[in-house]
Amino acid sequence: MSTIRQSAAPRRVIYGTQRVGGVEIYESTTGGSKDQYNLVIVYACHEITSFHAMYLDGRRLYFTGTDGDYVVRNGDGFGGGGNGVTYTGPNGQQYSFANAVSGHRGVYVVPRFGDQAFGDYIQGLTNNDPTWNTYVSPNGTRDYPSVMGCAYCYIKVEYNTDDFSNKPDIKCTIKGKAVYDPRTGETAYSENWALILADIITNTDYGLGSVVNQDQLIAAANICDELVATNGTYTTVYESRYSCNYTWTLDKSIGEVLSDILNGAAGRMSFIDGEWFLFPGTFVGSSASFDSSQLIAAPDWSSQRKFRDKCNRVQGTYIAASYPYNVSGNGYDDTTLTQDNFNLGFQPCSYPTFACDTNHGYAADQYLAEDNNVELVQTLDLSSVLSVAQAQRVAKISLLRNRQQGSGTLVFGAEALILQPNDTFTMTYPQRGWYDKLLEVTKMDVSIVNGDGGAPQIQVALSVQETDPSVYVWNATDELNLHNVEVSPIAGSGVTSPPTNLVLTSSSATALVQPDGTVIPRIELTWDTPADVRVTGIEVQWQLKGATTWNDGGTVSVASNVAYIPAVSGQTYDVRIRSVRSGAQSVWVELDGFTAGLVLATQTQDGFGIGSLVGEAYPNNTAAIVCMPFTANVGQLSLSIFPAGEVTITTDGTVGGSGSALKQQTLYYVYYVDQSYVGGNVTPIATTNKADFQGKIGYFRVDSIITPYVSSTGTSGSALYYPSSFSDTGTRSTTNPGQAYDGDLSTYAYVSGATTSTTWTTGEGTFQGFPNIALSSTSTLTINASGRIVGDGGTIGATITYGSTTATVIDETATFAQQAFTVTIPANTPLNTISVYVWAYSAVNLDSSSGPEPVTPSPGSGGSGIASGGTTYEPATSFLSLYEIYVQG
Repeated sequence: MSTIRQSAAPRRVIYGTQRVGGVEIYESTTGGSKDQYNLVIVYACHEITSFHAMYLDGRRLYFTGTDGDYVVRNGDGFGGGGNGVTYTGPNGQQYSFANAVSGHRGVYVVPRFGDQAFGDYIQGLTNNDPTWNTYVSPNGTRDYPSVMGCAYCYIKVEYNTDDFSNKPDIKCTIKGKAVYDPRTGETAYSENWALILADIITNTDYGLGSVVNQDQLIAAANICDELVATNGTYTTVYESRYSCNYTWTLDKSIGEVLSDILNGAAGRMSFIDGEWFLFPGTFVGSSASFDSSQLIAAPDWSSQRKFRDKCNRVQGTYIAASYPYNVSGNGYDDTTLTQDNFNLGFQPCSYPTFACDTNHGYAADQYLAEDNNVELVQTLDLSSVLSVAQAQRVAKISLLRNRQQGSGTLVFGAEALILQPNDTFTMTYPQRGWYDKLLEVTKMDVSIVNGDGGAPQIQVALSVQETDPSVYVWNATDELNLHNVEVSPIAGSGVTSPPTNLVLTSSSATALVQPDGTVIPRIELTWDTPADVRVTGIEVQWQLKGATTWNDGGTVSVASNVAYIPAVSGQTYDVRIRSVRSGAQSVWVELDGFTAGLVLATQTQDGFGIGSLVGEAYPNNTAAIVCMPFTANVGQLSLSIFPAGEVTITTDGTVGGSGSALKQQTLYYVYYVDQSYVGGNVTPIATTNKADFQGKIGYFRVDSIITPYVSSTGTSGSALYYPSSFSDTGTRSTTNPGQAYDGDLSTYAYVSGATTSTTWTTGEGTFQGFPNIALSSTSTLTINASGRIVGDGGTIGATITYGSTTATVIDETATFAQQAFTVTIPANTPLNTISVYVWAYSAVNLDSSSGPEPVTPSPGSGGSGIASGGTTYEPATSFLSLYEIYVQG
């Protein structure tokens, strides 16, 4: 259930806990570089209990917990910006979502829980994109977009190729609608099956709008809350007998919804005297006893089901809340293996097939033997169940109910009116060998007939089914997992097993690259092989969301486990597959509402081997770059680069200069070409020209590096160490601060301060982030800079701080040409303690009584000024150009 963008999308309902995508009702792009995605996503059409977690492309967003939009609701903290901590995501990839409000690229979230009042619009979104709050209705009043009655989020995502190759798929784990509990008189979050079913039945918006019998509801809720022992493989040793965690959209019929929920507890419901009675799967004992003397007519009885209606094993899916859930050798929901940030959490997964066989503690598979060793499989999908243990309990009840085969009709008089559907009673009927035989009422028909002498007589026809307490008995040893049984469903002779675990992917890695460089987006389908050796192929069909006709995607070999369908970026699709064999097909396995990813026509994969380059310098004034092995993650691919060992580059591959030796103290970019996306022992190329690789399909930049320096005698060596960040603290922005440490003397950062006749502003900031190393000998800090002062009374300069020492490097009040300013750094000084503070100020005070008087602010004072009274300022400007800042060891 991914986030979709669709006009007039059906609304979603959530009970218990589910991870879902939402419906995107608003999207815009803002920011000076149009690099900020603003998304408004609706998740539910009702008030929810809480947002538990948010995932972007499968990676969980952890919040700082200190932002104004951070809300703790019913125990779950949610909202604000990411905390900037590095976490391990899917496939072991490292990621970090910083707080966008703090000035770093990242993610920021503002939640609304469905209880917001009219006019409660999100101010942060309006500030960032005023069009969100500019609609005026025909009557001239402003309609505030409060999205009343719906739970939704405003999500601001700042584009960053390190975090997102495309607009991310966003899902939330949500604790859904609160429900009323007649046992406490309170309305609160619950996963109790009976309470949720009652809430749906009584709901007038999307339910039946009917009445539920409260006494029976209390009894049913108590049954659901009973603790049942598990085998200890899962998260707890005990769990509630029947929980419900379910979500659907309102284009689904209420009948289908009730059927899904009833299946999750082997449940039944009856409508009696204007009220609904709810019955979770359990044995509650006999309500009455009857014998043959009370029968009005002979029983209409069948002791066997038709062969086609029998089953001797039950298979199907439940909703696996965490990963890994279907990896061979790992246990379902095994807490030692769980990655809660995996993007396939809360997906349908096969539970272990249940059969009365030796794996489940039976001496032999007696029902298989009774059916002449023909495997008869019943498929029972449990879309409201998150527990694999509960799924197996329900599967056992379904199987054993099926093996209670006797059914028929018994006709009684008025004495049978003490019964109602789903009651059990005992029946003694010696003619059939019945003595206190347990029967369950499935239906009642009451009529008035003519009795003896023509007098009216009540006649009660009971449709009954054999039952037994053993149907509902569960032992922890009955529970299986992947450690001790194969989970793949068993294919019956007359049933074709479907493929399982259908996964859809659409990204640059699945796109088709044409010879001319154009890219055709595709959706990749993968699945697990069906457990039926007779299956020969997998049939694929697809359609645009909302369409009525399926498109044929062909049939692929059962051995391939992968297929592709064409797509349009941003369009939403429904996809389905099924197994085919001679003369038969399986049921369809379907995923709906999948949005094809955005794919660029041309692109260079950038920075795939950060930190894997080592520079070397030689006494003959040349240099080399050593490329260490690393792993490149390209879309869904994980490629090993240089698996045979390190590779050394000694020549310059720049276009027009190919073959020349690498130079010392030179910035080089290292890239390789891999248009087939296979990795391996590729050929690395060093270049000083970005145009050699930028904007080209299949070109991968590894990293950049400045080669070191060594003297021609070889007796002394040096390397350059650069800062990595800049903090702008002035009232006038610094231009291109990164060019002060890019290794290129032809570019520069620009710090400036200026005055007009009425105002003055300052430029200032700090460079820091030198490497965390200490050199054993003295080193030199160099600031290569030039300065220009226009007008009277300006100052430009720089100071360096390391440890507790502060030294002035530049302090100028007049224009000066580009030159190198240096400071000696003592041996064993940690370079990461060095910071370089720079400034540019200019201000002159003109007073009619005293004449011009310079009032240049002191370095570090910061701020700006506005003239008042008789004071005016003479226009002046100060400029400090910073070409390079580095430490040379």
